[in-house]
Amino acid sequence: MSKNRNIEIASERIRLAKEQKSFYLDLSGLGLSKIPEDISEMNYLMEIDLSFNFFSELPEMITKMVNLHTINISNNYVSKIDFIFGNYYSLSRLDISNNYLYDIPESLSLLNSDIEIKFNNNPFLKNLPETLELYDIWTVKYYLNLSKEPENLEKLYETKLIFVGSGEVGKTTLIKTLKDEKFNVVVGEEVATPGINVDQMNFEVYFPAKEPHYSHFSEIDNLYREIYITKEEIEEDWDVNEIEVYERNGFSVYEDVYEYLSDLDVFDKVEFLNSKNFGDEFFISKNVTVNLWDFGGQEIYYSTHQFFLTRRSIYIFVWEPRRDDDKTDFEYWLNTIKLLGQESLVFIVMNKSDIRHVPINESNYLSLFPSIQGFYQISCLKKEGIYEFKNAIIEGIKKLPHLGKILPKTWLNLRAKLKNLERDFISFTEFRNICAENGISVTAQEIQLVSDYLHNIGDIIHFSNDGSLKNLVIINPKWATQAVYSLIDSIPIQKQNGLFNYADLENYLDLKDYPFETHHQLLQLMEKFNICFKLIGAQDLYIIPELLKDEIPNEEEFQEIVNADGLRFKITFTFMPKGLISKLICGFYNLLSSNNFWKNGVVLNYDMSKASILCKPFEKSLEIKIIGNPRRDLFTLIKNELSKIYLELNLKEGEDFFEEIPCNCDDCKQTKPYYFKYVVLKRYILKGKDTIECQNSTFAVKINDLLDLYRIKNTETKFIYPLLSAISQLQGMTASLNSDENSRNKFIASYLSSKEINAKDQSLWGRSSTGLKQGELDIKIESNEGDIITIFEGVNLTSVDTSSINTHIIKTINKYDVNGLPEKYFGVYYTGRSFDDFSAKYLEYIMTFNQEEVVFDNVFDETIQFTSHSEIKIFKAYYKKSGRKLSIIHLLINML
Repeated sequence: MSKNRNIEIASERIRLAKEQKSFYLDLSGLGLSKIPEDISEMNYLMEIDLSFNFFSELPEMITKMVNLHTINISNNYVSKIDFIFGNYYSLSRLDISNNYLYDIPESLSLLNSDIEIKFNNNPFLKNLPETLELYDIWTVKYYLNLSKEPENLEKLYETKLIFVGSGEVGKTTLIKTLKDEKFNVVVGEEVATPGINVDQMNFEVYFPAKEPHYSHFSEIDNLYREIYITKEEIEEDWDVNEIEVYERNGFSVYEDVYEYLSDLDVFDKVEFLNSKNFGDEFFISKNVTVNLWDFGGQEIYYSTHQFFLTRRSIYIFVWEPRRDDDKTDFEYWLNTIKLLGQESLVFIVMNKSDIRHVPINESNYLSLFPSIQGFYQISCLKKEGIYEFKNAIIEGIKKLPHLGKILPKTWLNLRAKLKNLERDFISFTEFRNICAENGISVTAQEIQLVSDYLHNIGDIIHFSNDGSLKNLVIINPKWATQAVYSLIDSIPIQKQNGLFNYADLENYLDLKDYPFETHHQLLQLMEKFNICFKLIGAQDLYIIPELLKDEIPNEEEFQEIVNADGLRFKITFTFMPKGLISKLICGFYNLLSSNNFWKNGVVLNYDMSKASILCKPFEKSLEIKIIGNPRRDLFTLIKNELSKIYLELNLKEGEDFFEEIPCNCDDCKQTKPYYFKYVVLKRYILKGKDTIECQNSTFAVKINDLLDLYRIKNTETKFIYPLLSAISQLQGMTASLNSDENSRNKFIASYLSSKEINAKDQSLWGRSSTGLKQGELDIKIESNEGDIITIFEGVNLTSVDTSSINTHIIKTINKYDVNGLPEKYFGVYYTGRSFDDFSAKYLEYIMTFNQEEVVFDNVFDETIQFTSHSEIKIFKAYYKKSGRKLSIIHLLINML
């Protein structure tokens, strides 16, 4: 299409937008270098798309349009953006991706602070460490300001070599042989790796002498020229392995650059030294630190490996030819690396090649997994193939894009300091102090930046935004992983199908390495990683789902759901990651009121609906059935939780998994239905088709009728579920938290806030909009708009003190709930001797409650709807106020 024709199209689109007073103007993909006419007076425009053109700057007329909400100027040649000082912009989204911005434009600071800005693939990101790429542009700008002084920067040459594969294939022996080729292998005495071992070695690597590895002639001492040698030039001091490799393959050596310079005249030497890019002939030597991660191969560990498999690493998949499940191993590990390691390089090693050789279809694996760098046959016993493999690893290291990225020296000094501490964990205060000692600003922004960076590259484990875990900075990640595996490997816990008591941790963990005060935080860490969960209503009981038994605890309840009419759908996977159902069980731990969960399935209870989720590993599918009402709420919760898992595991719909819904034609209603892939239905809709043919009955089915039941409902989890989660966590904190009710209320508010619930305790509400103090209400829950959703009042009791109970109930209803909220909560922290006796007497009392015109006319014990355990009781009481029927939920919490 000609340039003039494109301008005509742009002018016509502008004319129509002006005529119709459109909100949206699309000028994308027209090869424009300027907008053909002035549009700055089009105040009604809210969105403009200028992507895929030839703009060198954001047009001035656009900077005058303060009413725009969205500007897309991605995929252009923009190197300049100048918004106008003094203008108030309404922008909420700005896309400047794929342009030529060498610095972050200062004028972006004139925009709203909460604006969403996309900025990937711009030159200012060139040397940004990979873990910072996901931050907002203001954080990136802060980091770039730290990185402006070259003398304060240093290049990082460190990476991971991750060894994976089944148990007893020789991963540990291979690592030891790589580190020391003289390592004496004794057949039959290799010890299985429990969990994860981390070791280290160094490689001298010759990188091409160009950015980012070579940037200044001051590095000339490490510069080398690659030269090819003949067989006759082999040195006498070469070892036997080097000579054998040369005779098989031939290779080159690296000559010190000074040898090359000695043959040049003065002018050529000067020109050489001033060069920043020496092409393919010259190389710069770097000492690369390689962290060797040895993963235990027992299947019981598989579901936890995903937390330590990182992208931009090198993976060594080790197998040995005596095993009968080679194909299964290849499928599991190569797919797992593809999902979690993403663009990481993969080397496949057939170990113990001196025992047996088994051919595999290498070309097939290469076509399915392009990241495979090669296939190697090794015998650690006979030292065969080691030298070639080591050189292949070095060639792989050269390809890693993150090596040579610059970091502030202060950050690298901090890394070194932490590694030399010879401690497993420190407090956040200690971490902050060490940062300050090493020249790092103690501003909250930089502390979080460096903490997140070290966490993301695996140096430390620290969740700086998690209030319950913030104070624990784990500087030896192996310390945390070994704690996890100690529990997973515990015979008593295995015999109890994953059930254990918090108080028993001292029997499973070495108290020298794991002091008592760290136990609760270790459990919170495991909960965060969905390795275990705390049973609601059971004060100190936890479950590791990976250790659950295969049998369904309550087959009758499960069959009741399966056989009833309801909403059903399924997800089929091209590859099903290990531990998928464990993640779902942990994610829905507060909906497990019937304790009906097992190795491959779970029953959920939510409000008046139930769901069964059945994992079928051999069919690579999840089958989900929902009954009761409102079933769409529970459907939405399940879909949202699945979406989190898809995101966490980098699963893509239509590639890694397919969501499917059953046909509703008459034939399918009577028998096993045909399932339509959701992506296919969407494709039909995009093509303007209203119906699709059932592959069983051949009947035409209306697509909208199919999809209507499966539309996501804009709903939030009922407040009682996250509140019970907070209370359950509070019960686990009994030993380490102050026993006064304010501390307990504050903990609950803090926990709810960490779950993105707008909870405010007394210290946060301050004064009302009228300027009056709002009283002594413990916690109020607000919407994002500031409207009160519900309230919580908490009190300590040691007995059924009717005077205290009356005072708090009346206060809650008549003083705090002046607007008559449909539902509110009264929490009782019980610290007496007999919780069961107290609960019975409390229920008996409120069933006849009649104080100050507040009469409970209906009281129900709803405990069994939320938990099958006895340490929390839930009583719901109804009363009338101003002619309306309202309720107050009494939560009795055993704190002993």
